[in-house]
Amino acid sequence: MYFDFLEKTIGYGILADRGLLEDGVMKLYCPPDAQADGRLEVMTIHKAKGLEFDAVILPGLDRIPRGDAEKLLLWQEVPGEDNDGRGLLLAPIAETGGDADPTYNYIKGLHKEKNAHETGRLLYVAATRARRRLYLVGSVRRSTANTPVTPDPRSLLRFLWPAVASDFTSACEAENEPAGPACLPADGSGDAGDAEAETIPIRRLKNTWTMPPAPPDAIFHAPDRGPEQERAAEADRRFGLRFDWAGMVVRLTGTVIHKWLRTICETGVDGWDENRLRGVSARIRADLSGSGIDPARLDEAAEHVISGLFRTVSDETGRWILSPRDSGRCEYPLSGVAHGRVHHVVIDRTFIDKDGTRWIIDYKSGVHTGAGLEAFMEQERMRYDDQTALYASLMSRKEPFTAVRRALYFPMFAGWCPWPDEFSRK
Repeated sequence: MYFDFLEKTIGYGILADRGLLEDGVMKLYCPPDAQADGRLEVMTIHKAKGLEFDAVILPGLDRIPRGDAEKLLLWQEVPGEDNDGRGLLLAPIAETGGDADPTYNYIKGLHKEKNAHETGRLLYVAATRARRRLYLVGSVRRSTANTPVTPDPRSLLRFLWPAVASDFTSACEAENEPAGPACLPADGSGDAGDAEAETIPIRRLKNTWTMPPAPPDAIFHAPDRGPEQERAAEADRRFGLRFDWAGMVVRLTGTVIHKWLRTICETGVDGWDENRLRGVSARIRADLSGSGIDPARLDEAAEHVISGLFRTVSDETGRWILSPRDSGRCEYPLSGVAHGRVHHVVIDRTFIDKDGTRWIIDYKSGVHTGAGLEAFMEQERMRYDDQTALYASLMSRKEPFTAVRRALYFPMFAGWCPWPDEFSRK
């Protein structure tokens, strides 16, 4: 549905009607991706209360929030005549065609003032979610005098205007073209003497622009998919995401399991048993709470994480994976270009074994119960073949003379799912 809509609004790489696109996107809804890795979270400011992130981006600060509809009755508590009493000020909406009721307008003004204060507090909450970097994004119109127009008083940008107005003014003076959105750093680096912190106006590309070719030495090619992978992809297209059952709780607990597997690996797997895992349960609960787990399900989620970690440190293969190794890394980031597109990947666990083989292991926090384990493993290999092949392709460029093997590991049931053969460089 989304891409059908894009085809109607974008032609030859040119956005035909930006307003139409934005209106259409606002009407689109989709479920969260249960397989996402948690590096990017999109949420409302209200949902972000109590959470923290390394970087926070606040887009559309110039947008005007939806106004409240006229209510049939407005009321406001007021101090009573005595010290301990309270009164109630109540007024109905004016009848159609009738004069506005002064009391109704007075209460409406009080509510408007309260909402303005609440908006300021909401902006404070959003800004203080950032640990390291905060990006404030907004745009304003340019006046005929080549000066920025003050944003609407109902917008979040208006609260920031005393601090950022000079940046917008400088942008207007620097460019003769119509001003676009400005992205302003809010990490304290925007002093007048800091040249790197100056506002850079966004320029639209011409319709004749094309992406320059990548340097030859940066290109690697992932292998083409075979018929089995094509059948798996076709099944996904026909039946949708198969792991919708996993839900948000499994995704969030999976992120925490990944974090603690890295901690166990880097601190030495020999020092971890059930008692030590129980001893850090409070820290695990804090990680889960910070990731957004519903407090009502916190105990269940913490037990889920501890159970998966305990199965891993009790499993011979799990301990082999987490043992100290030459060239061993956890959460190893790599980047490269495949088929004209830049890919940034993070490998959960990689190392070189005693036979000189480079292993690329991807953790999967799903659960399998009942019979059919071999069929399940084969299905998982098909599902993640393209993803792990991308990892192996990039690693093969980095280490062209090293044999590469791929595998999946399931901490929740100590499932070991290797590809039967060495990765083939194509």
